Amino acid sequence: MDNHETVLGKVVPYIEEYNPGVLTPIQRDHGGLAARAAHGGDRWRCYEMTCLGPRGMPMSMALTIDIPASSEFLVESKSLKLYLGSFAQTKVGSASELEEAIAYDLGELLHTKASVSALPIGHPSLNPLPPPGACIDGVDLDRPSTQGRDPGLLRGQGGHCRQALHTNLLRTLCPVTGQPDMGTVIIDCAGERIDPEGLLAYIVSLRHEHCFHERCCEQIFSDLMERLTLTELTVSCCFLRRGGIDINPWRSTEQRDAAPQRTTRQ
Repeated sequence: MDNHETVLGKVVPYIEEYNPGVLTPIQRDHGGLAARAAHGGDRWRCYEMTCLGPRGMPMSMALTIDIPASSEFLVESKSLKLYLGSFAQTKVGSASELEEAIAYDLGELLHTKASVSALPIGHPSLNPLPPPGACIDGVDLDRPSTQGRDPGLLRGQGGHCRQALHTNLLRTLCPVTGQPDMGTVIIDCAGERIDPEGLLAYIVSLRHEHCFHERCCEQIFSDLMERLTLTELTVSCCFLRRGGIDINPWRSTEQRDAAPQRTTRQ
């Protein structure tokens, strides 16, 4: 579906009765990136989920939705918010019934198997954690460029090691509305040592990059794989929430569940 067909940036009525018809798919755009062959997924955490219990008593919870990166489509974020909001005045028999309904609707929409967990507010898995690895935000850049993605800034320092690095300076722009998206990038890798200054300069160069969260993560993963000699790489992008939803895509050379935990900024 073309971007102009989405509900992003449009005034739409708020729906309070179950309506999966508001969900909007967007074709994934890998663009030949190396990440197309990578393992990974997209984790959505939805903190404003509410519905009615069997007797009409309101229930509040948080949802965790996992969508594999191999799905043909991704879900447009505002349409997901409208869809989840449509449960507000809908009676649901149990949390497991809610999970099954949402997983089914997303699976049909995206041509994949989605995983959904309804968690009580305060569940331990929702507790924020500091990002793993060394923070590179203290690196002092000389005349940083913010005008466009520049993978040529990435460079190695030789040798072979295991590294975990993160930065809180990720900022990109929504390709439809132009609004800024802020987040934390976490990199866990083995192979050639990454130069922190070059990595930070590269992340800063994305400040005017127009891309969806999932594509941004894949671009970072691909640029690192193409510019450096790495034997293992996992890139996680932990974006801050909008409309009560944060989006956390991750791409990895390894076939394992590396979905990021909630960070302190989220």
